[in-house]
Amino acid sequence: MRLKNILLVVEDVERSRRFYEELFGLHVITAFDGNMILTEGLVLQDREIWEKLTGKKVKNAGNNAELYFEENELTKFAGKLEESDWNITYVNPLKEESGGQQVIRIYDPDGHLIEIGESLEHAEKRQKEGFAKMERNLVDIMKEEQAKLGFRKEAVRLYYPLATLQHFFHAEDTAEEMQERLQAFPEEFTDKLGNVQVTHKKDRFCIHIPEEGSVYAKEQMKDNEFIKELIRQVQQCDCTIEDLKKLFEAHSDQVIFETMSNGEFDYLLRFADGVPDDYYYCFKDEGCHMVYHRFLPEDYKDFDF
Repeated sequence: MRLKNILLVVEDVERSRRFYEELFGLHVITAFDGNMILTEGLVLQDREIWEKLTGKKVKNAGNNAELYFEENELTKFAGKLEESDWNITYVNPLKEESGGQQVIRIYDPDGHLIEIGESLEHAEKRQKEGFAKMERNLVDIMKEEQAKLGFRKEAVRLYYPLATLQHFFHAEDTAEEMQERLQAFPEEFTDKLGNVQVTHKKDRFCIHIPEEGSVYAKEQMKDNEFIKELIRQVQQCDCTIEDLKKLFEAHSDQVIFETMSNGEFDYLLRFADGVPDDYYYCFKDEGCHMVYHRFLPEDYKDFDF
């Protein structure tokens, strides 16, 4: 024996078909006499037929059962819900459960509860990738500072806004939730950077990295590291944007160059394929020298330059 279908009693079969087709990608397999069978085994039945069959009135929004859909691109799906023409009623918008899984819960037009969640495997992968991104960025910042000021074996404090940390983990954590997330760094993280400590004041986080972390960053620095060559270039008083373009092009044939007119920066350079890195480098011509700031792609988008 096996479970074949799940049947939902609905007020308007055609309306429900559009809802499940437009938002969840289900399609009609067959339809007959007030019944409609959709892909994934979902059956829609007209309320009048059900009430005639059972002799009982239907009560909507019973809140004692749910449909569960799995979707690993939940942020994208959340945007789809917001942009749709359906007036969505939420139990909860995109949130992360205590076990790390992201879920959205909504009602369909007839009050049937629907949960959309990422797979547990994807949740674990997202968490692992988040720590890897954070580790890489911490090391990149320490390497940048060492290229500018030289290496010193010392503890380092780096500061992050909450939004950047959210980008690492593809999560909408509050400051308190992010603090809790960062209390348990994975072993592969601490083996490299040591016993990293995190504190925060409102949405500003302080990442305290012990001496061994700065040593690890130095060990990762290559002789021909791009950031070393970039800093050497911008420290020259006669540096021009053409010099910088040549430097980028010496490291990749996938360089994107744009002029900027936001009052803060004049030029943007980046590597389209993310090699040797995926930062957005913004430059300002100060007349006698060039200054720069590099942004994570997500942070750059947030600033809306």
